[in-house]
Amino acid sequence: MLASCYSTTTEECPPKESPLILTATKWRHFLTTPGFVKKRQYSPNLSCHWIIRASRPENKVQLFVHESQIEDRLFGVCDDFIEVRDGGNSLATPIVKWCGQSNPTSIISSTDRLYIHFQSDSYYQEVGANMSYIEQYCPAGWTSFKALKRCYRMQ
Repeated sequence: MLASCYSTTTEECPPKESPLILTATKWRHFLTTPGFVKKRQYSPNLSCHWIIRASRPENKVQLFVHESQIEDRLFGVCDDFIEVRDGGNSLATPIVKWCGQSNPTSIISSTDRLYIHFQSDSYYQEVGANMSYIEQYCPAGWTSFKALKRCYRMQ
């Protein structure tokens, strides 16, 4: 059985002051960096911010990175990058930050939210990133303990 896909692709670049809030469900939704679909190149001087939240507070968010071509590290610094944080704001605990073509394939939040920040400088632009996200429930054989927002299993 194939699951339906819903596109959440946008050419917008939401600012830090008002990030775009996306809701994860059991269906896969897609998120791309601006310019990925139409131009296959992102614009210079971007700072885009998204929050992906689970539809229920006891669930988690899983982010998949299908393709990522971001400007390579120069002198050990990522001038263009994607950063993912474990929570709903720019101060949440960092999970991963990447540039170039070395990227994670999957990230799962420990809370009901992920915060994503994409930044580009003015020098060199690449293709960008194509990501998708779903809501994660407790794994098979585990039980949800809603009060603590955790999954557990009995031995």
